[in-house]
Amino acid sequence: LLRKAIEGEGKDFDPLQTAIILPDERLLFPVLYALPEGLIRSQSINVTMGFPLQATALNGLLLALARLHRNAEANNTHPANPAYYYQDLRQVLQHPYLEPIAPGFVRDTLERISTDKFPYISYKSLFKSPALPGERRELLELLLAHQATAGQALAVLERLAEGLHAQSEEAGSALTALEREVLYHFHAQLQRLAEGLALAEAAPSPGAPAAEPMAAGVFWGLVQQWFATARIPFHGEPLMGLQIMGFFEARALDFRHVFILSANE
Repeated sequence: LLRKAIEGEGKDFDPLQTAIILPDERLLFPVLYALPEGLIRSQSINVTMGFPLQATALNGLLLALARLHRNAEANNTHPANPAYYYQDLRQVLQHPYLEPIAPGFVRDTLERISTDKFPYISYKSLFKSPALPGERRELLELLLAHQATAGQALAVLERLAEGLHAQSEEAGSALTALEREVLYHFHAQLQRLAEGLALAEAAPSPGAPAAEPMAAGVFWGLVQQWFATARIPFHGEPLMGLQIMGFFEARALDFRHVFILSANE
């Protein structure tokens, strides 16, 4: 319908007089990918709404990492050489944020999983061959290494945020501006999580012994709960471009074209 409206009005089409209202915030990224390419290229899009971090691809990566490490710990694998269930490993390596970091390594590993058909794959066997030229395999080595404490797991997530940010700044990056915004808020949430972890592990009073370090498995469960409630507040420019917003943000505003998606009433 939006494409027909643009084609019907031609040069007279004014994105500023067009609004897409999303009662379901999870539709934001599917809608952005479905917009006409002309609007994307002209950057005539303005998003003003909150968005749950739980509905992002980044949260999917966190869930896959948590499952990988918690299942490896449950199987009592050796800390120096943990063994990962092949399905957990496949979900991590096939994630669209990690695969471009070391595509050759990911391709070879996935082929090995399909060929060998071993249910568990050890950490050392994954990285026994030298890294391919031009690939940043060290981030994957860090993500898949065993983490005993919450501090170690938090450091890994911070390194992940830095690596994804560096990747987004490279020429030809497939990450959109909104996905970069997601990475920024992810890093901000990690800082808040670090502050909470420091308070939890601090000594209850001066001179008292510090609390025992939190186990990594407990930390991964905390991360899942933390990001399940976190939200990304997208703030746009109300006087520029096509407007994408929720019902609350659209109050008392007037548009020539209004598209309300996924609403029954």
